[in-house]
Order: sequence, then C-alpha cells, then structure tokens
Amino acid sequence: MYAVIDIETTGNHALHHRITEIAILNFDGEKITDRFSTLIHPKSGVPYFISELTGITDEMLQNAPAFEEVAAHIDLFTRDRVLVGHNVHFDYSFLKQAFQNAGTHFQRKTLCTLRLSRKIVPGFQSYALGNLCRSLKISQRPVHRAESDALAALEVFRYLQRSDKNGVIETSLKKRNTEFNYPPHLPKESVRQLPEATGVYYFLDAQGKILYVGKAKNLKHRVNSHFAGNASTRVRTKLMNHIHQVNFQLCGNELVSMLMESAEIKKHFPPFNVTQKISDTNYGLYCYEDGNGYHRFGIKKLKTLDR
Repeated sequence: MYAVIDIETTGNHALHHRITEIAILNFDGEKITDRFSTLIHPKSGVPYFISELTGITDEMLQNAPAFEEVAAHIDLFTRDRVLVGHNVHFDYSFLKQAFQNAGTHFQRKTLCTLRLSRKIVPGFQSYALGNLCRSLKISQRPVHRAESDALAALEVFRYLQRSDKNGVIETSLKKRNTEFNYPPHLPKESVRQLPEATGVYYFLDAQGKILYVGKAKNLKHRVNSHFAGNASTRVRTKLMNHIHQVNFQLCGNELVSMLMESAEIKKHFPPFNVTQKISDTNYGLYCYEDGNGYHRFGIKKLKTLDR
C-alpha cells in the first residue's frame, strides 16, 4: 500500500529549515482510503518569499501543532506503506530530520513520481509537477500547498500505473541499490555508461554548465558514492537537485587525473568545488632536453601567462 505525501517548508534544506504543512493520502492502488493534513508550527518565522509562494503565514501557524505533537500519528499513518511523492527525496529528508529532532527514527521505502515519469513517459521537456500535469492532461494542479500537491502527485502516480507496461514500478520497489538515490533529474544511463577506469568526471546542470569536477581511480564507483546514503546537507541537497548529466574524460593514471582535475577546476571554476579554485602555488610539469640530449621532466611554478 502507498502513502502519497507532500510537505511545505520554511526553506529547502532539511537540517536548517522546518516543515510548515504536511498532507498524506493513503492509497490502496485504486482509491484513497484515508487522508491526513495539517499545518505545523515550525518554531520559527516563515520567510516572506515562502509566504508569497505558499500563502502560509506566521499568523496561520500560531495555533498549529508542533511536529512532535503529530509525529506518532504520522508514524502510524504511514506504517508498512511506501511513501510516494514528486521528488520524494525532498519530503523524505525533511521527515527523517523532523523525526530525528523529535528523538525518533523514521524509515520507509519510497517511490519518486519524478524519476518514474522520466522512465515510463519519456520525452517531455520538463518533469516539474505542474508542467507534467499539463503534459499528461491531468486537471488537478499543484499550487504549493500540501494537500493540492499531494493530490496532483497521486493523479500522476495513477497515470503512471496505467502506463507502466514494462513493470518499472514493481522493479523499482524490488531493487535496493544506489539508483534510487540518484539525483531526480539524472538519467540512470548517465551513470551506467561510466567505465571502471581512472579519469575525471563532471556534474552538469540542465544548461550544460559544469557544477562539479572530480577525479577517480574507478569512475563508476566514485560517482555512485556521491549518491549513496541519505545525508542531507545544504550543499549536497542543492547539488543533487541541479545535476542533469555526468560526463567524463579518461586518464592514463592517477597522477594525470589529479593534474587534469586541478586544471579543470581552475579553468571552469565549478560552484560546488570548494578547494583548488584559488591558489598562489600552481606548478606545471615540463619535459625538456638536457645538454646531453636526454629528455627529462621538471616541475616549475607557473607564471600568469602559463595558466
């Protein structure tokens, strides 16, 4: 059985922001069997731009329960159910953090309608929930409120159930691997194509801009390690939500990959590479011929014109 979920929050990072509204629709595969919806007091103010987006204000939340007051009910309401949501990683990360703050562990299987829709109904320009509803001619539209967005996600899930001729949903429920932690906009083929070889890899956004550059002895293993686990730091969440593609360049050995990684970071200045962007001690590896005609390697500090 399923629990279709949507939440509204004070921001986009589970560790630093809080839930302001939650809606859960228990779904037996054919119909809604029960529903739960409530505002939640975040114990902090709601930023102005969030209020403009959702319509949820501080005044509306004054008498709302704190998450600790509804945690037990949410746990019971979703027990033995698969959480379904559009970009469900976002909702799930907030729920796990909220339960952790309340001193309770929370774990459920998940299904992401965003990832499922990319597999079952490929070819759309955008898989954002509102755009997907329009593309699929679904009348229920999200309006950045928990219950309306949960209903929209449910209608998308129903459409996917009817269209799933290859058993994608069933396979997704059975599999237990890093694929289901992949960024929501990243096709799994981008990772599957990676070789188990030494090289440099690039995470790109929807416009092809380089977000992050890394090196690896084993490209496939290293890239998969970025997506393993459920950590939800602000930087990781932002990076995961912007990755649309993975590219790579093979290198002959680890030394070459280290040098190329450093050079590529300084060339492209990726926003998610913290180190190596600025350095006053850049060195180059040179090959030269000595007085006896032997070829030798040398290391020399780079000048401005060399970079």
